[in-house]
Amino acid sequence: MAIFFISLVILFAFSSIRVFATCTLEIGVNSIFCYENWNYFKFGNYQNSYTFYGIKLKPFAKIEFSNGMSLGLGINMVGLGNLPHNAVAVNPAGFLGLGANYYFSNSTLNNSSITAVIVRELSLGYKTKNFSFKVGRFGFSDGTELSDFYSKDLVFLKNTRIQKSKVRLDLY
Repeated sequence: MAIFFISLVILFAFSSIRVFATCTLEIGVNSIFCYENWNYFKFGNYQNSYTFYGIKLKPFAKIEFSNGMSLGLGINMVGLGNLPHNAVAVNPAGFLGLGANYYFSNSTLNNSSITAVIVRELSLGYKTKNFSFKVGRFGFSDGTELSDFYSKDLVFLKNTRIQKSKVRLDLY
């Protein structure tokens, strides 16, 4: 998180220098919040009923200079909280819901809250009318996004998938 804000300060400082004076700066945050309530099958004295939450924040900054150069910085901050500590039963029951899986996968932390921060994008680019070049870490599209035009069944599946039913808040 501190790296992101330090980078923003550096970008603002460079934007005041005459060489970089003609540039555009885009700053934003995408966020997703979900709250899940599990009431799994009762198995012994294990915790089968619980609620937990998850949050994903994706702050980003992009600066484009008039000479075609661009810099991009984006990070992912993911957090899970209120995970059940006693929801992994012995066989044959196993994990009593998704929260148990999250807790068990991160059990070395011995905590009901998990937080992780990674660099999602750190890139340098150059673009002209006939040429573009980008180096660093960044997302890309491989062409499969055009399949919506050709397949109405795929559009139906994408619009009705389970993830769409979660509580979601997007800030741009």
